[in-house]
Amino acid sequence: MGKSTKKSHKYLLAVPAVLLLLPTLLFIALRLPPVQTYIVGRITKHLSGELAAHIATGRIEFRFFNRLIVNDILVRDQNNDTLLYAKQLRAGIRRIDPRNGNIRLGRIAAIEPRFALITDTSGQMNLNWLLSRLRNEPDTLPGRKFSLSIQQIEINNGSFHLVNKGSEKGRQGIDFSNLHVDSLNAMVDDLRIAGDTVAMDFYNMSFRESSGFSARAVRSNFAITGENLFFSSVQVLTDSSVINVPRVYITSDSAGFDSRFTETAKLDIVIDNSLVSSNDLRYFVPFFSKLEDVIGVRGRVAGTIAELRGRDLEFSYGDATSLALDFDFSGLPDLQNSFIYLGISSLTTNATDLRSVRLKGGKAIKIPPASDKLGTLSAD
Repeated sequence: MGKSTKKSHKYLLAVPAVLLLLPTLLFIALRLPPVQTYIVGRITKHLSGELAAHIATGRIEFRFFNRLIVNDILVRDQNNDTLLYAKQLRAGIRRIDPRNGNIRLGRIAAIEPRFALITDTSGQMNLNWLLSRLRNEPDTLPGRKFSLSIQQIEINNGSFHLVNKGSEKGRQGIDFSNLHVDSLNAMVDDLRIAGDTVAMDFYNMSFRESSGFSARAVRSNFAITGENLFFSSVQVLTDSSVINVPRVYITSDSAGFDSRFTETAKLDIVIDNSLVSSNDLRYFVPFFSKLEDVIGVRGRVAGTIAELRGRDLEFSYGDATSLALDFDFSGLPDLQNSFIYLGISSLTTNATDLRSVRLKGGKAIKIPPASDKLGTLSAD
């Protein structure tokens, strides 16, 4: 009887010991990176199947209670092109609610990220395709609406590609249908993804574009809604230019930025009190490759690339030169077969300013000495 009682006491003591030991072992196991990598691997495999997208990660480390480190994260789009890759992401987790498709993150450090917005030959942009899979679609995530918010992102040595596979290649300067940016460093605040909208504010951005154009500091508010891109409060500082652009809108009436991009995509660009070096301007307007000067610019450019209009444009140069005009370009980007209309409202200049204009190679425009006696010349 006494022996049975002692055994019963042992069993009774063993049960709570096991109940305490199991959570402890589970806690220790969950802290092991291989276990964390396995669990996340299972999750990403499940997501890949639901979204019909390839999602993969390397080594995962979750530091309790809210720190996540992900190595070699990769997301491929519907055409198996890379949409997003990062050598490492370090993130603080605020809230993860899989049932309602809601993710809130704190600060993220992105090491060598690569992000590509690619429009295929059918006119579909890969980001919009992925967002459509994440939205409330009957064949993907029924009953759930995906949303993601990130407090702040620090980008270190990243790259960004904006590619339209249906466009023609070979444009001089910056080609917005085949844009490649590297050496990208930036701070991003308040990134929000909901439905077909992506919005963020970025600053302290520096980069180099494949054409040679580079920027030392850029800031802007940015949003993508459907196939439309919006920039506001843009400030760009390069080695020789200071550019202020209150807004840049790129909108499309078609299903996407397809092969008819130059005819369907509408631009609306407002430039305010900017000093632009011809060394930078030539990447956007090849004509300025012949000059070596700093020009004051303000005004508005709107329309499609094929039918581009400039209104209330004002240029200033030197001490006395100013030019106000409107323009119409028809037939771009093929300059050789384009029609150009210039409507000059006013022109003011003098011989000193004209003589200071430097063409490539340092050659000056030849102005007769007698022109100095004419003083300031004006035409309205």
